[in-house]
Amino acid sequence: MNHLYVGPTLRPREPVLRHPRVRVHRPARHGDLFASSIADGDLIVPIDGVFHQSPALRHKEILVALRRGIEVLGAASTGALRAATCGCCRRTRTPIADGT
Repeated sequence: MNHLYVGPTLRPREPVLRHPRVRVHRPARHGDLFASSIADGDLIVPIDGVFHQSPALRHKEILVALRRGIEVLGAASTGALRAATCGCCRRTRTPIADGT
């Protein structure tokens, strides 16, 4: 399963958000990556996140997810910031277009 944490960056009618293998979540916040709905081997794509409204997604949460075998693809706002903070750049892929 692909988990997208999205807010204002993508419009609700974007085709990628209606893909059957995509679960759309609200903007990422602290603790979201520990949800029971995220299984080992899933893909997490934090695109948007909160900063002032509640505690933000922390880089250590991403590192824990990576250790669990969860792929993390940072994009746009929060995702790009956390990817840069972690220094954990891996391979690049298009999660929806390649059918995974």
